[in-house]
Amino acid sequence: ANIQGNTDISRPDEYKNLRVPGEAKRLIVSAVLKYKGRFAAPMRDDNIVAVFDASIDAVQCAMEIQRELLTRLSDEDDAWNIVFRIGLSAGQPLTETSDFFEEALRLAHRICNIAGENQVLLSSLIHELCQGEGGTEPKEKFLLRILRPDEEGTIAKLFNAIESHLQDEAMTADRLASNLNMTVQDLETTVKSLTGRSAEDFLKTVRREKRLPA
Repeated sequence: ANIQGNTDISRPDEYKNLRVPGEAKRLIVSAVLKYKGRFAAPMRDDNIVAVFDASIDAVQCAMEIQRELLTRLSDEDDAWNIVFRIGLSAGQPLTETSDFFEEALRLAHRICNIAGENQVLLSSLIHELCQGEGGTEPKEKFLLRILRPDEEGTIAKLFNAIESHLQDEAMTADRLASNLNMTVQDLETTVKSLTGRSAEDFLKTVRREKRLPA
């Protein structure tokens, strides 16, 4: 899960803004523990990473977090000016070429970056596993999206192209399109359909997550 909170302070009464991201994290931690999740990495900044033994538990946890945060956002407390994104993926705990859960966590992180504002985004495998575990479709489908395998392939190409040039501070959407052998218009259309954002905004988001200049 990724939380972006408003921590701007211009008046004394706005110090309450500082508490909101912390309260949101506590809400998320409580839900993760309720569904028997385990934290796979130390919590840093706005990101929380957890693993679950059953896919259905992960999805139910994500939907509960979403409902709770949306309830807070619908209240009249202006301090709750946050945006959250939740991405879910599945994979082997350990592979021959990676560390513990590395590949699954990398995919989950990418899916989280792709997700729309306040959305839960599932990989196609998570959806398939949930159906096999007897899971039911949530009623709030407009807040949950399931990726198709072809979309996941496109996402992998996008992230690989960006991450292979993270040290290049001059990287732009135009250069990204060239590296992908795409026209700028095709790149914009592809990124817009996947993320709802422009290619330039998406590029900045990925670079910011990697803590490099955008």
